[in-house]
Amino acid sequence: MLEGCIELIKKKLPDAEIGDVQLIASDLTCTDYLSGTSSRERFFKYLEQAPPSFFKAELQKRKEVW
Repeated sequence: MLEGCIELIKKKLPDAEIGDVQLIASDLTCTDYLSGTSSRERFFKYLEQAPPSFFKAELQKRKEVW
């Protein structure tokens, strides 16, 4: 699951550092998928439809916390 999420985000943000991609992927997987509120298919569909700006904003939020 996490590997698929990382690969998808790398496609959306090809210039992002791998650590940033891993941060977003890990957090989204934990909060949105492992919370039990979404199926695997629904989670990936959600990520696939999200624009790059979504991932940039999510990264910024997480960097402010970390």
